[in-house]
Amino acid sequence: KDEDTFDPSRSKMTLRLHMSDIGEARLLPELMAALHRDAPGMQVHTVPLPHAEIPDALETGSIHFALGFLPSVSGTERIELLHDRYAVVVRAGHPMTSSAKGRTTIKDLRRLEYVAVRSHSETFRILQQLGLDGRLVLTSAHFLALPAIIARTNLAVVMPEAIVHRFVDTERYALLPAELPRSTFTVSLHWSRRFEGDPAHRWMRRLFVSLFKGDGR
Repeated sequence: KDEDTFDPSRSKMTLRLHMSDIGEARLLPELMAALHRDAPGMQVHTVPLPHAEIPDALETGSIHFALGFLPSVSGTERIELLHDRYAVVVRAGHPMTSSAKGRTTIKDLRRLEYVAVRSHSETFRILQQLGLDGRLVLTSAHFLALPAIIARTNLAVVMPEAIVHRFVDTERYALLPAELPRSTFTVSLHWSRRFEGDPAHRWMRRLFVSLFKGDGR
């Protein structure tokens, strides 16, 4: 059988993926744990590509899959994996957490100053829609520094809620109960139809679905 021609336990392939840095933080821990168990010889290489380059990179095989919220990417095969929403995060003890009992209003949000990550363009769209882009004091290339910056300042960040729940210590940070415009989003797995029948490719698609589909957090 065609499917039996790929044996993950013996594979030495390098899996090449498009992911943002926040996508890496959300998805790589579970993926690497599964590969360590089922395909210990496989290696993983991630690269954040400009979204316009993703379809061609999939078609040529320079990457096997693209994972993320990629609404501008078209012409690919895809499957929805998980749903998330953007949230506003501040440090624990931030003045806004005591003054905003119940619901944080747009007026409240306009009193804050913000940091944002360039790799997550949707956060800029949300800030622009709320008229808050003029309140942006730091634009960072990477997600990694943001929690430490938030913890030591009164700055706020708009980021995926699942990242907050998984990686942010609730004793040091707080979620503001704010309604953000078009804040929900879907993380999808994208690939090229050209490789649809490849046994290794099929095995990887099944693995991603088993690990992440329907995982809201």
